[in-house]
Amino acid sequence: MRRSPLLLVLLLFNSRALGAYRSCRDHYLQGSFRDGAFEIQGIGESFLVNCEFPKESGRAVTTVVESALAKWHLITQNQTVGYQIRDRQLLSDLVERSDSCEQTLYIQWQGLEYETSFTIESVTGMQRSVPKSAMNEQLAVNLVGSEAGLLHLFMDSAPFANQSAFVRASPLRCSQAVLNQTCLFTFNKEDSDGLSVNFYQNLSSLEFSFRTEKPTMPFVRVYLANKQYINIDLIDGYLLTVNHLIHPIKLLSDGHWHRFRLQYPQMDVYIDDAKTAMKITSDVDARIDRVDVALSGELTALTLNGDRLICSDTRGAIDLAQITYQMTPNLILDICPSYEDNYCNCKAPNSAVAGDHYKPAKCNKGSLEDGYHLMRDNRAMSFFYTNNYHPYATVSVLFKSYADTGLLIFGASESDPSIGGVIRTQVYFRNNIMNAVICHPKSDGSEKCRACSITEPKGFRTAEWNRVSLFNYKDYHYLTVNEDICQLTPDEGLFNTDIYKLNKPLKDKSALFIGGTLYAKNPGPWQVASREFKDYFWEHTREKPQSLEGCIGEIRVNGNQLNLEDLFEKQLYSVLDEPKAEAFSMTKGCVSCEAAHINCQGTACLPAPSLFGKSKQSAPTCACEDLYTVTDPTTGSCRLAHNEAGDQLLSPSILLSSTTPSPVTVFNLPINRRAEMYRFWMIMTFPTGSKELHTVVDLQSLWIQVGDYGRVVVVEIDNSIRETFNVDPSDERAHLISVKRRATLGTSMSWITVQLDNDVRHTQNAEFFAYVGEKIVIDPVAIVPGDEAKTGCIMDIGVAYDVNENSVHRENQKFQIDWKEFILYQLHNSGSDYYKSLVSLNQCGVRDPSLWTSGTESFGVVGDYDPKGVSWTSPLGSANSWLWMVVAAVVIFVVLILSFCCLFCICSRKGRKTHGRKSPRSEVNGKLLENGYHSDRSTFLETPEPPVDYLLKESPRIDAPKSPSGTSKNSKAPLVRPEDV
Repeated sequence: MRRSPLLLVLLLFNSRALGAYRSCRDHYLQGSFRDGAFEIQGIGESFLVNCEFPKESGRAVTTVVESALAKWHLITQNQTVGYQIRDRQLLSDLVERSDSCEQTLYIQWQGLEYETSFTIESVTGMQRSVPKSAMNEQLAVNLVGSEAGLLHLFMDSAPFANQSAFVRASPLRCSQAVLNQTCLFTFNKEDSDGLSVNFYQNLSSLEFSFRTEKPTMPFVRVYLANKQYINIDLIDGYLLTVNHLIHPIKLLSDGHWHRFRLQYPQMDVYIDDAKTAMKITSDVDARIDRVDVALSGELTALTLNGDRLICSDTRGAIDLAQITYQMTPNLILDICPSYEDNYCNCKAPNSAVAGDHYKPAKCNKGSLEDGYHLMRDNRAMSFFYTNNYHPYATVSVLFKSYADTGLLIFGASESDPSIGGVIRTQVYFRNNIMNAVICHPKSDGSEKCRACSITEPKGFRTAEWNRVSLFNYKDYHYLTVNEDICQLTPDEGLFNTDIYKLNKPLKDKSALFIGGTLYAKNPGPWQVASREFKDYFWEHTREKPQSLEGCIGEIRVNGNQLNLEDLFEKQLYSVLDEPKAEAFSMTKGCVSCEAAHINCQGTACLPAPSLFGKSKQSAPTCACEDLYTVTDPTTGSCRLAHNEAGDQLLSPSILLSSTTPSPVTVFNLPINRRAEMYRFWMIMTFPTGSKELHTVVDLQSLWIQVGDYGRVVVVEIDNSIRETFNVDPSDERAHLISVKRRATLGTSMSWITVQLDNDVRHTQNAEFFAYVGEKIVIDPVAIVPGDEAKTGCIMDIGVAYDVNENSVHRENQKFQIDWKEFILYQLHNSGSDYYKSLVSLNQCGVRDPSLWTSGTESFGVVGDYDPKGVSWTSPLGSANSWLWMVVAAVVIFVVLILSFCCLFCICSRKGRKTHGRKSPRSEVNGKLLENGYHSDRSTFLETPEPPVDYLLKESPRIDAPKSPSGTSKNSKAPLVRPEDV
């Protein structure tokens, strides 16, 4: 997210309110603990870069900054290298203030005559000469400390020097220790430890970072000048109470660092990056006398007024506050140790996993061997059932999902006898949203429902365990999903059609279903159930969420962990007329790709379709489409575009520009009509040679158009959906275009997701995937020889299939197809020189998945040498560059104003001399004409008429080769070579 430098001159803003901090360490201390893209704040501008956080306490936080040297570059003159962080002072501060920085420079000489050495200079001013290699081999130079952050490239100035070295650089990685031991306070409340801050008049804010594993404890006490005090307590790990007012926050007792911020005299309290403040008092005249920190755990980064850091050896802060503290000598707190079960592994309210607010629960991280695999099968049931339930019972379920929808909890119990009816509770998810609903019957026959939802950005079909919990505190119901929480509030009936119903009221009975219910459209599953069970629970309407397709690892009710094996045995007798295990499509033990020596690279491990039938020996598969890649047929693992060192592997691409362009048509793309196509993706760079919109890819029901010299991209679907995106043509990274089918319930309208990079849009569409795959037309953009326009290319194109639940065919499988390899095979074997000219081995774009997920900053460019960072064409600015530009803009503005005044005076004099005669003007239909054109004219980009197909006629379908591009395990792909640039 970029901010105009001019705004900094005109406005004063608090960067913390906008979620930007000076370092990744600051983000880590503000509650962030998952690796990802975060904003680093410079002077007037913030930059979105990748941060890597430690998995264990005591490790360092790493900032990863990419540069324009991610691609091979030929040194031809003195130049400056661009970075994702364009503020040169901020980049220099990052290197100087970090505990360690490293970067690797790769050099390749071409072996030409008179080749000479060159010199590099870092962002901190350190220079280093790189000597010529006698053997012309590729060299790797490690840049450590102040040498890291390569900024300038200098040629050898000797006469007849032939500078022909190619260079490439790894990302700049700077690590910073999280803790300074002198600034770390460790408190054990059982020993009366704590810290007090006596406020002085000029103190406006108090902040500190803390971490704990105690789910319920006193947290902060605020003493007012009128002798009153306000308690802030932590309840159940997720709730903060401020003088008995309850605030659902997030999981704060997870062993990770969180930030407390008190604004004074506003009396506002913020936790982490919360945008909503908690008022500690409504009295506008209240004044704080003292704040006591009473938590059990660790505290660090204690600051006053936002910038005064307080440590145990701090002196001279007497002008803001008086600080006293007591710590138990030699106290060592091992918070959430990884070597044993602990509360941090629970990711749930303590009352839901321990049955007690105060005694911390202990949980493991989940076991695939002890879990139960639930499968969707039209011929069998799939759920856990118990009759031990009531509306205020706490329920916690640990699960993995293999699908995008699923029912997790359904509870039913008798309502007040004077009212009648059944209280229904349901928790289920669809796509990336988890919903919870509780409905109470009313005396008039209607229902009063409360509901809330939590969004999980990555969805629930992931490699990690997820935990969902329902709990209550002081008559309020809450839903938690991992670290997040929401409070159930009155609902207007939006979820009524999704909630399961009972066929008749329960009398002195209750029911709790986990993972599904007796829900079926065909006679198979419910025929084997007992008559009594069917009379209560058989449901056959289509609008209800399906049973969970996944793994149940743990169930806890009122804090008691249920034995899943015993629970399954008991329900054979309570649900069925005859206890037959085959009536349930459930097996003990969940699929493990690791056990099968399959590397899913962080994506979900999914069961093979044969697990739903008789054979259970087939290997599981990976959801490689989540990485926008395919499964390697030789290993079963996800095929990656980089090697273990992070170097991009060479793979042929299809050019999207030509000096003699003609459209290319490839028929009969490989498809599978037995399964259900649900995702299409294309990784590409866009050509910049056309001003008008030009259709570069035509897939019958999807058209990709590029115009305005690569700045505008249009994705059109079925002639009914048209999404327009703006891109930066100077960005060297490859872009992602994805269309994905969104999961729906019952007969609801089909939705798809259209995505370009991290710009995701949802729209209704039911026909797109029915027509994709008949043929593809690639129509390159015309370019002039020697033109500097970027050619653009297709680096990857593929589709993914999911199991069609209505098909029992053996080809009905979850898998992906690499269409690019099939297209390359057709082009290579076409016999046409023109077709072969569209196949390129050059690296046409840099693959950076963070662009697709988070929209990180561009890598910049290698531009003109700029020692000060104030050049208009500089690839990397400095702390002064934006000030220089603002001053220049002001000067230009003043000059224009003066020129206008002078012109006005001259015209006024001429007007007086002509006695007010009006100058003639031309009008057409009342509109002023300027230079022969209407002044209100509009310019439209139109798609040109597609030319006739070139050469390729209808051809018989052939099987695509396993790996013509050389990316399989059997054919090792070479790295991108400098000579291919």
